[in-house]
Amino acid sequence: MARPRSTYTAEFNLAAVKMMTEQKLSVPPVADTFTRRRRQ
Repeated sequence: MARPRSTYTAEFNLAAVKMMTEQKLSVPPVADTFTRRRRQ
């Protein structure tokens, strides 16, 4: 059976976009950063 999709808060989404725009990062490095935080 498939896992349900994760939902993210508006705060989480804003933090990700902020990293991408201010630090000029692409999606994969930002995703790696946030997935590491969630696993800890």
